Amino acid sequence: MGTAEKLQLLNQHLLTGSFTKERFLRLDTRYVLTDRIYGSNAQNDHELASRREEWLRVGDVQMPMLTNKIEGATRVDKLQPSHETSGQHFDRLLRESSGDQIDQTEERPEKPCSKACSTRKRVLPESENTADQPCSSETSAKKSKSSTDQRAAEELETIRGEIRMMKSVLDKYQRRLIVECSKGIDPRIDCSFCGVVGAHFSDSCPHVVKGNQRLQVAISCGRCYKCMKFCSGTCSKKEREKGCFYCKPLRGTPFEDVIPPYVHHRAVCPAPDLREELQLRLVEKVEELTELKRVHFFSRRDLRNDLAGSRQL
Repeated sequence: MGTAEKLQLLNQHLLTGSFTKERFLRLDTRYVLTDRIYGSNAQNDHELASRREEWLRVGDVQMPMLTNKIEGATRVDKLQPSHETSGQHFDRLLRESSGDQIDQTEERPEKPCSKACSTRKRVLPESENTADQPCSSETSAKKSKSSTDQRAAEELETIRGEIRMMKSVLDKYQRRLIVECSKGIDPRIDCSFCGVVGAHFSDSCPHVVKGNQRLQVAISCGRCYKCMKFCSGTCSKKEREKGCFYCKPLRGTPFEDVIPPYVHHRAVCPAPDLREELQLRLVEKVEELTELKRVHFFSRRDLRNDLAGSRQL
């Protein structure tokens, strides 16, 4: 690997580390905010207090995502080419193939052979007896190449599938309709965030746009963030099970981890504000695919050189 390629790989790792650090910070902020929400609602309500304690016992909602990323990084490390030279690599292939030959010899029982056959074996020159070693090492190298190619192909296809799903989600990504005046609105409806009556729906409020800011405003005003009403958290089960309009398309996709771990009204959902972050994640995944292709290419090239050298011996 040349100096330029090493620098490019280092820059990619630094960029990935920076993105990961930013995600951890956002996760920490989300956790603190969620804890405050439950704490403020559970101060004077025993039932909500018990729910909060139950929620705190639940494992980290981001753990599956982190586990998948760690496993993906481990698979990438396994696919990276080793730093041994071509000669060392070929010697290792010879040792492995020799070990396989010894095991096969021990397992196979000796067949009776005629005296003429044994005499013919003794007469054969030593060069002819050792002529099969390059062929056996070449066969072992081909088997190793085949298994490596299969693993790499499966890994590449998995990442391609994730990229296709990410692109499909981003193409249909739901955006908030931010307007000052909503069509067909009841003149008696007031905005939950700015308080204007008969102008726009709460989800279209142009004065408080970000989902996290809206959540703080709703909590400070005493509104329920599940139904945006003054129900003190006692909204009906039917109201809670409606689900968020913005979160439904994200379920079952690589972007599912951005869905908040609590039931919420779509007006306070943070998902519409994360489109740029999700686009960056798609770019990272494409870079990961490119890097795997490059690693696989160099692995195949080194193995072809080893096979060519074995044929010349």
